Amino acid sequence: MIEKDTDLDSIFGTLNNLKILGDINAFKDWLTAEYGITECEFEKNLFEGYKYSIETLIRIFIDKILLEYSLDIETDFLFDRACSEGINIEKIPTTCEKRKVVQKINSELEKIEKAENIRDFEKRFKNFKKVVMEPFEIIYDEYIETTNKNSTKADALTRTSIHIAYLDLTNCERMEPFGYYVVILNRNNYKNNSLFLLDGYKFSLQYLWKVLLGDDYKNTCIEEIHNATLWAKQYDEDLNLIEKPGITINNFSNKISDIIFNQKNDIFDSFFKMKKKDQKYYSILKRVQSNSFSDPKFKMNEKIDQMLLWYKVDLLGSSRSDVFNGIKTFCQLLIGSVEFRKRNKNSDKTIIRKFIHPNEKTEGNDYTYGILIESRSILADYSGWLLFFDSCTDYSGLGGSEHMFAETIIDELINRDLVELKELVVPKYELFNIIFKKRTPTHENRKEFEDHYEEISYNYENLLKRNKLLETKLDDARGFLTELLTYYSISTNYSHLKLDFSDFENEYNSYFIGTNEKHKEDTFLFLKDYLQKRATSIDWRKKIDNREFDVFLKNKEEKSVVECKAKLENTDVIAEIEKIFIKNAIMKDDDIDIQTVFSFYEKPKRKEIIKILEKNNIEYLIIKDELKKLGKSPKDLDNALRKN
Repeated sequence: MIEKDTDLDSIFGTLNNLKILGDINAFKDWLTAEYGITECEFEKNLFEGYKYSIETLIRIFIDKILLEYSLDIETDFLFDRACSEGINIEKIPTTCEKRKVVQKINSELEKIEKAENIRDFEKRFKNFKKVVMEPFEIIYDEYIETTNKNSTKADALTRTSIHIAYLDLTNCERMEPFGYYVVILNRNNYKNNSLFLLDGYKFSLQYLWKVLLGDDYKNTCIEEIHNATLWAKQYDEDLNLIEKPGITINNFSNKISDIIFNQKNDIFDSFFKMKKKDQKYYSILKRVQSNSFSDPKFKMNEKIDQMLLWYKVDLLGSSRSDVFNGIKTFCQLLIGSVEFRKRNKNSDKTIIRKFIHPNEKTEGNDYTYGILIESRSILADYSGWLLFFDSCTDYSGLGGSEHMFAETIIDELINRDLVELKELVVPKYELFNIIFKKRTPTHENRKEFEDHYEEISYNYENLLKRNKLLETKLDDARGFLTELLTYYSISTNYSHLKLDFSDFENEYNSYFIGTNEKHKEDTFLFLKDYLQKRATSIDWRKKIDNREFDVFLKNKEEKSVVECKAKLENTDVIAEIEKIFIKNAIMKDDDIDIQTVFSFYEKPKRKEIIKILEKNNIEYLIIKDELKKLGKSPKDLDNALRKN
């Protein structure tokens, strides 16, 4: 017997909508025929909103894949937990097929998001169709049938597509299409430009409804969607309506419901079911898996979150009392959990974790064990961990025997396939700070932990402060080196100018304390000789009215202010420009132009940085390129000036 599979309706309905809207040439022809919009006007005013509608549909498709159960895409508890907790896909390790499928679709989505014009979009969407859509279309053609023999497959597909268009695309109550939000995907910062996207989106939505409804589209409110000027009504923090004149897309949602429910009152019924799967089916499905993708290098706190499946933790320590002992309690809980499952005929394994802490003073390890105490209802998951922190060792008498006792029990239960164990090597103090500071231990054990690990926390905090101080000094040194390299490059082209060389030696020595004295002296003399000969007129760190300028050039026609930045990737560029303009204002001279130049070691990877500079008529200098022009190899400088 083949049962109804409602998840199939959503998947193939979304896919059909993508197929309709993805035909950009048909959409452009409709715009021209109905509204006289030329291709040039479309690309200038509507393309970004159209692309946004495609992005939204792909995100909806990913969301439906996350929820599917009929396609038989293999998943696991870790991936399902990550999705239920809303963990970003970049922080979820690849442990199952569904993770690979979602990664593949998302990687193609990211390519489409970067399309800058119609031709670029067509190329990228064509690849999306080949890589993602075609395998699912084969599955639809060969393995999907209707639940109602009196209904054609084409009619069923139209009705499922209407369902998606109504719920996920027309509903814009959240100031964006309802289907745009997918819990594990990054959100593009579209909300700041939502009205810019609205124009292209509303035409796309209207066109989709026109194709789906056919003749039923004519003489209905749907023909007016293109007149919308807002996504939805807006409310302030006190839920008071913010009065804004205009027509909202969301307002069409109620009107459209009257149309589709009057004509197709079975709109929310199930339409598709799956035929029997064979080997060919699974080989088709594998085409959509990303096999070339490798996980990023996760941070330790991310690894620990993955190990603990993003559940909350109660932290227990190794008590020094005669009554309670951590490892014995862990073992009894473990055995009890296994027996409880057996009595309730629950075939799921008891989940435990082991954290291994290398002990620097010995050749052995300390250990932390954890057990997941599971408690769920239909509506919520109340499960959580009991973590027995630093509960035994493998190098001392009592601690060693406790470790052996625990490992013997664990090995026996693993051999009987009753327990799932995962291990992670992590320094004790790091695990303590990640879990204890992030999550709350039981009230009874708080005082014990605070007393027992006060020294660890103190040392760890000091280490963080020292690292921060060191990073600050390194940033200062990088900035200083960038200024010198800027000097070096500019002075080569301005040999007729004069250099103010004051304070150079003191600054140089302050940054290179501890360097080999002979090497430091030779380098200093070389730079000094070079700068004096070549850049005999450039001011370095020139101060005017208590404001300092990194590099300052002046001739009869203009003043040039060069702001040197080793790295500008994580900086507020607008704020930096404003600082420069304020500096420039104190030098304002009606007879002399002031030119602002930014100097970078490498060209910024963020394209918007360059765009902002160009928009403000600010030139920029790439030191690495200038050095290459001078025949100098900057290879040795890369590590010094690249901040990891």
